[in-house]
Amino acid sequence: MKELDLWQRLDQIEEKLDLLLAKKKPVQRKPVSENTKFDAFWKIYPLKKGKKAALSAYNRLKFSGMGVGAYDLILRDVSNRIENDAQWIAGYIPHASTYLNGERWTDEITLVTTKAETMPKDNDDLVAWSVGKGFRNPAPGESFSEYRRVVAQLYRT
Repeated sequence: MKELDLWQRLDQIEEKLDLLLAKKKPVQRKPVSENTKFDAFWKIYPLKKGKKAALSAYNRLKFSGMGVGAYDLILRDVSNRIENDAQWIAGYIPHASTYLNGERWTDEITLVTTKAETMPKDNDDLVAWSVGKGFRNPAPGESFSEYRRVVAQLYRT
């Protein structure tokens, strides 16, 4: 009789082990997003942090009340800021959730100031400024517009 009790006890232990192992199986995680439009936005957005918060912000947007093409407007704005916004180029990019919650696509873009734009506007100031930078004086008979063009070209390179 003891042998029968032992086998029953082993069967019970085996059942408990099976239950424990079933609980230990890795859980399949759901993807954070099943929204293809959000996925396209996330793919082009340069800062890949806080995807779950960004998806939540995206889902709160009322595209129907924003007008036709609002989604495309946001994608174009992100692409435009990546190439032209001085802050984004310098690396100061808001998290995607901040961008979406704050409707940042309505903000003005801070354009990059090129070196040529920092040159003095007045001709006399331009000559003094360019000589101070190590450029030549205007050649005899050279117009100031031609001299400005040459200095701007040299200053950019």
